Amino acid sequence: MMVNWKNKNIHFYFGNEYIRDFKQIWTNRIIFERILSKEVVKQIYIFIIRPGLGDNPFDIIKDKVIGKNYKIILWYVDVADNVFNDKSFYHKETKNLVNSGEEVLVVSPEVYLNIKLPYKVINTYSMADSVLEQQRIDIKILTLLFKRYERCSFVRQKHFLSFNGHPKGHRIVLLSHILNNNLFEKFDISFNSFFWNVDVNFEHLDEYNFEKFDTSILPLDLDLKKTTPYTSTFLNIVLYFHSYIDVITNSRFENDGIYIDEKIYKSFACLKPFIVVGQYKTLEVLKEWGFKTFSSIFNEEYDNERNNVKRMNMICDELKRLGNLSLEEVDDMYWNIKDILLYNFSHLGRFIHEIDKNLLKEVVK
Repeated sequence: MMVNWKNKNIHFYFGNEYIRDFKQIWTNRIIFERILSKEVVKQIYIFIIRPGLGDNPFDIIKDKVIGKNYKIILWYVDVADNVFNDKSFYHKETKNLVNSGEEVLVVSPEVYLNIKLPYKVINTYSMADSVLEQQRIDIKILTLLFKRYERCSFVRQKHFLSFNGHPKGHRIVLLSHILNNNLFEKFDISFNSFFWNVDVNFEHLDEYNFEKFDTSILPLDLDLKKTTPYTSTFLNIVLYFHSYIDVITNSRFENDGIYIDEKIYKSFACLKPFIVVGQYKTLEVLKEWGFKTFSSIFNEEYDNERNNVKRMNMICDELKRLGNLSLEEVDDMYWNIKDILLYNFSHLGRFIHEIDKNLLKEVVK
């Protein structure tokens, strides 16, 4: 799409800087372009925020926007702990804007259950649009491989695939389980890979009662070695078709909110079933969005367990059960859910279209 930067009533800021293109933005780019193509009368200021990096749009708002009857949109493209918590700087500043009479809309990729806020929050996705774009680029090879694997007699080489760039606590616990239950050879797995390569810290994980492992095996490199803002959304098709089940370690595991990132969308795009090492009720949210999960072949009761330790133990027990199956048995299980895989593959586009339609309506009304 040709971006109409002549629209002087819509203003975008990213990293606290006024931007003239969306080249460095890895998600929501397409909807940003659609927003910019609309004719609006009222001035709209859209601040694209990465809270984990400390982006602070409020100084700019106070200097250029406040008191002028403009529309302010705070658009989070990533998450950080407690963004909507009463102690959060972002929450306090947003509430102050609302209390002073400003028109404020907040857009967030994180879903919060049973939380009331003094300002309107609508949900978007994290990188789903970029994954869909890549799926459409690769659709011929994806569908060809899927059909050929169904017709052939040989099996894939691994039970599981799991990407773990940054060594977060729940990923450390998972890797410990994999190593100490003889599952490592059944995985294609990355951990503490080239993007991060930081020290693995076992502290503050005592409640999980897991065995530490020798960190000299790290880093485990696996994924495409690209260094653009879109690295996370490239589809490493060879890896995805080398295994049957994706073990998705979301960016967060704690219970305050549900953040669904690109790894789940990549599983949809590559026709894979998955187990989510993530937050309480993640699967429930996916089903509310119209996707189908895999209770016919996996025990998905872990999704209903609020306690982090118990949820992790349930996930690890299920991985151990599946790891004890032969590849032939897993192959049969995989093809029994063929219709679900094809449904999710197609529904990804419908989901993004619906989200974008609702966002566009809210932003430019």
